[in-house]
Amino acid sequence: MNDIYGHAVGDAVLVEVSLCLKAAVRAADKVGRISGDEFFVLAREIKNIEQAQLLGNKILALIKQPYFCDGQE
Repeated sequence: MNDIYGHAVGDAVLVEVSLCLKAAVRAADKVGRISGDEFFVLAREIKNIEQAQLLGNKILALIKQPYFCDGQE
C-alpha cells in the first residue's frame, strides 16, 4: 500500500484498522500492534470456539469495510 499510495495513507489505514479492532472488542480486552501491519487481540474469557469465531467474524466484518483518505477509497 505504501508503494502505491504513500506512507501517509498507509499510516492512516493502520489507524483506522486499530480503531476497528478496538470497536470490536470489550473494554477488558486488549488490542496492540506488533509491527508493520500486524496486530493482536487478547480477548479475555472466551469460553469456546463459537465465541472465538463470533469475535473473529465481527473483527473481519469491521476491517473489510472501505477506508477513505482525502475523499478516496
